[in-house]
Amino acid sequence: MQIEHHTIERDGYHWHVVTSGPVDAPPVLMLHCWTGNWTLWEKTMQHLDGQYRFIVPDHLGFGQSDKPRGQFYAIDQQAERSLHILKCFGYERATVIGHSMGGQIALTLAAIHPEAVERLIVVDPSVTGNLHWLLQLAGLWFVPVLRGITWPIVTGINLGLRFPSLGLHSMRMYFAEPFAQREAALYWAAQTIADGQVYSSAWAYKAIVAWDVTPLLSKISAPTLALWGLADYCTPISECDVLATHIRDFRAVRLSKVGHFPMIEAWEQYISQVQGGLT
Repeated sequence: MQIEHHTIERDGYHWHVVTSGPVDAPPVLMLHCWTGNWTLWEKTMQHLDGQYRFIVPDHLGFGQSDKPRGQFYAIDQQAERSLHILKCFGYERATVIGHSMGGQIALTLAAIHPEAVERLIVVDPSVTGNLHWLLQLAGLWFVPVLRGITWPIVTGINLGLRFPSLGLHSMRMYFAEPFAQREAALYWAAQTIADGQVYSSAWAYKAIVAWDVTPLLSKISAPTLALWGLADYCTPISECDVLATHIRDFRAVRLSKVGHFPMIEAWEQYISQVQGGLT
């Protein structure tokens, strides 16, 4: 797989965007999760290499993109930026895949600009902003960060990384069996403060819980597939029921004994469903 790296500028900020695949292949815009980056999708891109043109940004605030502090991370703003990135590569319409926060952004994009989304695949997305109570409790760590105080969360995460058993237990919110997914679980535990994104992580968390896409869902016209881990203690399965109620052309696949990262925890099931959703 040949990866190309790009920098997109808008409103004085810079986005890191990765592309791969033939330029004349069907375009697929892939939107990563909160605290994530484009590498979340790397295995998917490799598996489908040559079949699609992948456009994969690091959202503003994450990965190698700029990380301004403050109210820059509203979900509808991130949706508009994602569409801008797609158009920068010459595409007016694409299949959109989003995970977690990226799924919330993808749903919003498909509702606000239905003409731009041919097919929609969301993986454990936030819908109403009502996260599992365990994650809401963990979100209290971000209150000091919003005031410029980072040492409590930085100390806590580094403590979990220094003593992996402690860190892995904390990742039960995201992984059904974090000890079986040790490397991945510890990587995602560290991502909250990785790449200098501790401030943007806090502001983006605030944006996620503030945004309820429910009133917009009826505007989605794209065939929509939702993949959901039944052991996800981040975005509860009740969020999937909201999508089923409001999106006309909707199909859900619920994965038993899988948490928030089906692309890591249940690869074969995940990629089989994604391939079906792309056609």
